[in-house]
This record gives sequence, C-alpha cells and structure tokens, in this order.
Amino acid sequence: MVSFSQNSSQGAVSTTIPTSSLGTQEIFRFKPGIITQLQNGTDFSFDATARWLSLGELVTPPSGQRLHGLRIQDEGKALVMGYSSAETNAFIQYISPNAVGRGLDIKFADSFTSTQSTLAASFRSNGSTDFGFADSFSIRKELYQVGIRSRFYKGLLITKGDSQISPANFTAADFKGPIIATSATFTSDEQFKQDIEAEGSVLELIKALNPVTYTFKTDNKFDISFPDAVQHGFIAQELEKLLPELVVNHNEEGVGTYKSVNYNGIISVLTKGIQELSEEVEYLKKQLADAKTYVVSKDNFTATEMDKIAESGFYLGQNTPNPFDNSTEIAYSFPKGAQNVVLMVFNLSGESLKEFTLKEEKGTVTLDASEFKPGLYLYSLISNNSEIITKKMLIK
Repeated sequence: MVSFSQNSSQGAVSTTIPTSSLGTQEIFRFKPGIITQLQNGTDFSFDATARWLSLGELVTPPSGQRLHGLRIQDEGKALVMGYSSAETNAFIQYISPNAVGRGLDIKFADSFTSTQSTLAASFRSNGSTDFGFADSFSIRKELYQVGIRSRFYKGLLITKGDSQISPANFTAADFKGPIIATSATFTSDEQFKQDIEAEGSVLELIKALNPVTYTFKTDNKFDISFPDAVQHGFIAQELEKLLPELVVNHNEEGVGTYKSVNYNGIISVLTKGIQELSEEVEYLKKQLADAKTYVVSKDNFTATEMDKIAESGFYLGQNTPNPFDNSTEIAYSFPKGAQNVVLMVFNLSGESLKEFTLKEEKGTVTLDASEFKPGLYLYSLISNNSEIITKKMLIK
C-alpha cells in the first residue's frame, strides 16, 4: 500500500477487487460512502467561508436528505447534481441563500487553456431562463420567463417530426396566452399545395357571418390565460356551420374540448368578397354612366338625402293639381353647371306646344289651362337638347 501524507482514508485499503458485471477491468473501487475534498475550513459546513466537495452518497443534516451524486460547496453557495431521496427525478441544483441576481449558466469554449467562453443558457433564481449564444443575458430579463437569442437564420424550430402532413387539430406549439411579434409570415408557397381551386362566390356566405365583440371569462378549466381587453371576432361554433375547415377542435384528456379559429384562412374569403363587390360597383358605375335618366323615389330616402340628391341631379315634379281646369304648377330643379335647361309641353303626337327657358336652378313653372284644349299632355325637362325626365298631365 502506498500512502500520501496529504490524503487520508477511512480504514485499510484492500488490494483485491471482487469480480463485477461491468464487463471491463476495474482499477480502483471505493467503499460505500463519499469521496471528499476539504479546500477551506476545518469541517464540511455550509457557512460563508466553507469550500469543499463530495462525490458519492451524502446525508445532509439535519433533514436527513440523502443525495447520491456530486455537491460542490463554495463560500455560501453550492452546485448539486444527482439523485435525492426528496426528489423523483435526477436534477442539477444551484443553491444560494442570497440568490437574487445569481443563477446557473451553461457555457461553451473552444480552448482547453483559455478562460474565455460563450454563454449558451442561463437559469436565474427568479425562474427566468435564456437560451442562445451571447456575451450576457441582462436585457430586460425581469420582463420574461424564457428568452431565446439566436445567431442563426432560425431562432426556434418546432416540428411534428414524424410526418409532413398533420391532422387538423395538431399543434406544434400551444401558447395559452397573448403573443407579441414584430413580424410574422405563413408558408404559402405553391410547391407545397395541390388541388388548387379559385374561391367561388362568397357574398352570401359573408352576409351570413356574425361578427361580434366580446370579453373573455375570468377563469377556465384549461388553464388558458386570456387578455382582459374587448375582442373582435367570431364565435367558433357559429363559424363552424359556414366554414368548418377553419375551425379546429382541441381535446385535452381528462379536462375537456374547446374550439379555435384559423383567422388567417378568413382573409382569402374576405378578399374574394371585396372583389365581388368591386365588380358590382364597376357594373353599377357603368350603368349610371350610360343612363340618361335616374328615377329617385323620395319614399326610399330621408329628407337630408333627398336634398343631397337634388344638389347633384335633375328633378321634375308632378304637376299640382292634376288633372286641372284652371292652372297648375310644376316644380323642378337641376344641378349647378347644367346648360340650356328648358321645360317643354307636348301633345301626344309629339308636337311642341310651349317652352320655358329655366334660369334658376330650382323653381316652379305655372301653366294656364286656357292655353290648351282639354286632353292628355306630356311635359319634359331637357338639358342641352337631351331629354332628362318626362311626365304626363291631364287638362279637363
């Protein structure tokens, strides 16, 4: 047996090792217990100056907690890893009574002799965690639980892994709370698509949609965190009756089911609806441009709307009284800028009997029955030799 004055052992050192099932030659075997190094101090204490390590099975007083693994104690803080009688899983633990601002870092270096290293992950005492290569993770660390900083093209990749086509209710990530992003895109490349067809007519479908405003309930059995602000959207159950392919059903075993909406898919439906409306507007604009006379019923408009229409259109009222045997009045109006506006009276043969040149944009014309024989006549509002409106009157 070889002995060293700076080392000590509990009991004699055996020179033989029983055969084991490890499948390789054992060179050295420790007896049950722990291997220690006392770097500073006279005992394995937990005070602010103690520096020591232990490897093996350690029982921590006064709790009696059994640790099978490694403990490094260093001036009021410790790093522990292994299995514990108080834990179900294996663990790595950083201990410090004054843990504020401290934590556990994972670093990488490319040299065995350099003291320089790159921080890859940081686990802090307040529960926040950072991943990614950086010099430090100090930016706004109090505002978030998990941070990822990436030097690569993609900072985080989450994929199903075993299939390129997933069920409609599959989720690669489940965020049960609001998400903030400076930008977002969705894969829509033609090379990934098949069975491509143009959207059909959707106006009737859009008319059937029921957009609503709402707020979220304060609690739910799925442990989902919702914003407290007023929301705008649809009820999934209602939308499912019209666009079932945009509603996804989620089942949480032992809890229940709930529905979510693919709002991104509604964009193409609304776009198609706008295109249809645009076509109708263009058609109506062409019809209006080609038309010479527009008949407006005051029963369909308010007084204010009629005033606006009168400002930009021609108006020819029905003569009052009608029929008449003494005199009658005909109200009219025409828009500013209209030229060569006249009111003409015709018999049924089309012969012009009387003509009034109209100077005022709005007014009345009086006809005397004595100037006409009893019978049916026509009177027309004409501008620049174009007939605008024609109506009938009866003289007794």
